[in-house]
Amino acid sequence: MKHISSLFLGVALAATLISCTTVRAERWELTKEARADGRFTLSDPQKPRVRIEGYPEKDVTDCQSLRVEYIHWFSNWKDGWTEAVLRAEGNLCIKTDSAKPGIRENMRILSVDYARIRYKDNILGNDEGIKTFQRRLSRIEAAVAWLSDTAGERKPMQEKEFTAWAGKNLFPEIYGYPEGFSASKPGKDSRIRGEGIRWDTVWTTNRFPRELQEVRNSGTLYRDWEETTSLFYFLYTWEIEDER
Repeated sequence: MKHISSLFLGVALAATLISCTTVRAERWELTKEARADGRFTLSDPQKPRVRIEGYPEKDVTDCQSLRVEYIHWFSNWKDGWTEAVLRAEGNLCIKTDSAKPGIRENMRILSVDYARIRYKDNILGNDEGIKTFQRRLSRIEAAVAWLSDTAGERKPMQEKEFTAWAGKNLFPEIYGYPEGFSASKPGKDSRIRGEGIRWDTVWTTNRFPRELQEVRNSGTLYRDWEETTSLFYFLYTWEIEDER
């Protein structure tokens, strides 16, 4: 039950996802036929249970403009799964020119309308699930913002590449320290145990903003990562412009 309790840890970080981006066209597919109410669905062929929904608008020059209303999220891991419905607003633009295919968007997440988190035989749902996922989303958004600052300039990368790079920066105790960095010398206050891992508190203090230090040292951020790594990647890549 220690693991379940970790889901309730964390701080409510102020975070709003507002971006202007191009998403690689091969990652998303638009349903060929709109539903009776006119709603469209975009899905990722690699993760078909992650969907973006909204309504089509008038075509603009070389793209089909789409008004976004919802993001449906699902991801799983060895001991459970997470599913959520996020209310969003903004516009997507499916590019049609061959030189730079993709999706343009200017979008923000407004709220978590629905969420359930399962860990083995335990399921958090209803208001409890929504509040738990909202806290997790806020922590992940803050971590993604920090990763963006660390990178200086976001570059397109595959999920496996992102996991290795972000893992080294977020959790070097597990993934290894980034090139040019090393673990701090062991000392009375340089290590703290959280979720079974001894975290390098000097690395935390020197590298992370204050609002992320406690959740990293407690292991809460690592549980966010372990259970929803693909959500880190999803939010990070929304803000990348792919020039390929």
